[in-house]
Amino acid sequence: MLAPGTVLPGQAYIDKGAEYADRIVAIRRVSATGIISYATGIKLTPYHVLLPAHVIDSLSGFRPPERLKVLIGTNFFSPQRTLDVASYATHPTYVSGSNSVGGSVMDMAILKTSLAMQGPFAKLAINPVANGVTITYAGYGMPGLSFDSATTHDGSLRAFRGVTTNPTSQFDDSMYGATFASVSLGLSLPGSGSAGDSGAGGFVSDNEIAFMATSGAGNSFTFGIDLATTAARAFISANTVMPDPPRFAVDLVAGSAQLSLSNLLSGREYSVMRSPTLSGWQEARRFTATAPTESWSEPISPGGRMFYRYEWTE
Repeated sequence: MLAPGTVLPGQAYIDKGAEYADRIVAIRRVSATGIISYATGIKLTPYHVLLPAHVIDSLSGFRPPERLKVLIGTNFFSPQRTLDVASYATHPTYVSGSNSVGGSVMDMAILKTSLAMQGPFAKLAINPVANGVTITYAGYGMPGLSFDSATTHDGSLRAFRGVTTNPTSQFDDSMYGATFASVSLGLSLPGSGSAGDSGAGGFVSDNEIAFMATSGAGNSFTFGIDLATTAARAFISANTVMPDPPRFAVDLVAGSAQLSLSNLLSGREYSVMRSPTLSGWQEARRFTATAPTESWSEPISPGGRMFYRYEWTE
């Protein structure tokens, strides 16, 4: 057993998982028979998470959104926040049941969460990662563990630093093979071959992400999606459109204020405040949306005036 903090040739292990908790999340998935497993996702916007399509795939087809959760925190067994998945999109070339990570298959998916996540978020690298570049690989699997916590599957978010050795061996315009310089040490390290890192990201700076892992072996990164390619960016751009903000309308009808809100997100809590003087605001209505629109009315004294404002809880 190597001592904690031991630096291996070409691969400095670091316990920096907590530093990436605002850009990396865990994905919990449940099979049709109730089996729970985990993967890693990359936060791109307040509502969107990038991950491999095979994570939401199964032998019986794509899992429905209600069997997926987004977990925020440094350990997926004790998340700080758990979010429902409202919907998802998979790349049109990915075929359910294939679980493929090669050829022309784009193993990519975007989850949309039911409520917003706090930032900051990962930014896509402009250029593909080059040979010999030092990157930080962050995910919830065991690669990169600090040796003093070598459990089989402890759910911790970890990050470790490595050097890319072969990122230019592309077999189409969207996928490439890459390993770290000390990949020959991979199978001898504790935790090799563990699950949880599908979807882990390779960061070339603190927040700029160059690739997403789609398969690996031991402590090496084997295949992944180059997020700087046109094909990857086009899919991400098309599926990370932010929802329109709520719209608020007030009309005066027969001495009553007719109020309406639209573009509401189901499950989100909204509050409408009123004040005749733009100070001393009082709550007029609070509700949790169950539909895209909500409307009501309330009386206003003759000759009086009333100002309204609205807010919501993320």
